[in-house]
Amino acid sequence: MDYNDFLNYLISHLNDYFKDSATIACHKILKNNDVYYDALMARSDTSNISATIYVNRYFEQYGKGRHINEILKEIKEIFEKNINQKIDLSYLSDFSNLESQIAIKLINYESNAKLLSLVPHILFHDLALVFYIIINTPPFTNSTVLIHNYHLDKWQINIDVLYHAARKNTPSLLGYEIIDMDDIIKEFMIQDIKESIYSKRYRADYIINNELISRFADDVLRDLNDYIPKKTIFVLTGKNRTNGACFIIYPEILERFAANWNCDIYILPSSIHEVILIPATLSPSASELGEMVREINKTEVAPTERLSDNVYLYSFADKAVNLVTEG
Repeated sequence: MDYNDFLNYLISHLNDYFKDSATIACHKILKNNDVYYDALMARSDTSNISATIYVNRYFEQYGKGRHINEILKEIKEIFEKNINQKIDLSYLSDFSNLESQIAIKLINYESNAKLLSLVPHILFHDLALVFYIIINTPPFTNSTVLIHNYHLDKWQINIDVLYHAARKNTPSLLGYEIIDMDDIIKEFMIQDIKESIYSKRYRADYIINNELISRFADDVLRDLNDYIPKKTIFVLTGKNRTNGACFIIYPEILERFAANWNCDIYILPSSIHEVILIPATLSPSASELGEMVREINKTEVAPTERLSDNVYLYSFADKAVNLVTEG
């Protein structure tokens, strides 16, 4: 079954299932780097909200062997949680209700021309700061709303007010960590192994042995450390591993890290969620770093998560981040 058949199968069966209570339709949603994703949403007379279910992720699971009926069952359960809910959304109209919930996200400037025409933003070298609301009020959990130009008109504020609130909030809302690369590799390795197990056709037949998976990851890292110097590559990210690249706009964070090494720090844009920090005195050349960033973006990073092909340098003397000119 190809993607279009998969999508039509879901829509048809969901509408048959919800025919007396809701209509399920597919919408094109503009995401980061001007990529459009197909999203299923429910419209009901008894509800003013809908889950947004991205089809692409489920199609990937289907391609890895997950049965389509199991996927269908999961989507039904998600929609059923709010198919009859009506909630008061009037609080979204008042900026004072939301001021403490606004955070910053860092994205590529050139790759987001369509998106940036719709949202307030601030340039940062070849990147752009955009803003979003983090909502944790039931029935929403860790939901986010990207702030558009029309929000500023409704709230009657300007971008300076928005930026001031978001810059103040982001460290406490997201939290940040600077972690040794070994720890991040192990974390992602364990996550990939678990996702691979969960994607099998009959998940009930598999038991997750966390201790065994952790030991396997440790063994792989020991082999890697025979070739890669330890404690020279670090990752700056958020505590929930989401949108953590934004912390490079906080010079005080980078200053503390640079002070430990007493040198400049190269910053590699791993994704919108994290950046890699390398002390300049222990680093390859800027051109080698640039080649590495571009190759990883091309082969390893999802299109919607790519941040930049460029390398940055935090100057310990100037206390500022600069775009590196390779050569």
